[in-house]
Amino acid sequence: MVAEDQALQIIIADDGCGIKTVNHEDIFKPFIRLDKSRTRENGGFGLGLAIVKRIIEWHQGHCVVGSSTALGGAEFTLVLPRVSTA
Repeated sequence: MVAEDQALQIIIADDGCGIKTVNHEDIFKPFIRLDKSRTRENGGFGLGLAIVKRIIEWHQGHCVVGSSTALGGAEFTLVLPRVSTA
């Protein structure tokens, strides 16, 4: 987590197989499951990242996916504007 003057940045990375660049925007769409072996019965509904993106955008932030250079898997960056308390 990085806090700067104007924004709070949260980075989440894993050591999985990563996400292909062509799928980076698709994973934020509702009901999308990139792993075809996962079904509603064993892998959720494909709503988690769509909900995350919507909440972040409601707070005037944004989220992006990339590749983790440290772990080799996916890396999600969530950026939220800091609110002045003054």
